[in-house]
Amino acid sequence: VVYDIPSIVLGRPWSPNTTKTRYLIAHPILRYCLWVEFPNIAGLLQSKGITQPPYTLPAIEDPNTGTFVVDSLAIATHLDETYPEMPKVLSPAARAL
Repeated sequence: VVYDIPSIVLGRPWSPNTTKTRYLIAHPILRYCLWVEFPNIAGLLQSKGITQPPYTLPAIEDPNTGTFVVDSLAIATHLDETYPEMPKVLSPAARAL
């Protein structure tokens, strides 16, 4: 599950940060997106056990491990490490940066 922020402008993302992770919807583990209004982000993350701000999206919830991950780089790293049989999200060169 990818958690994203909805936009009132059709075809335009609300945040470029969540756009990076939304492209991962093609990953077999991330089958759909749940939209979270901006004022509700902190409450959602707190309910998932995230205790330290900043409370931001993107975030994913891995249905196979029950893991909740925040931040696009942490999400990509989680997917690569947890599912090594899948195509890599980050290339070795990108990971080095």
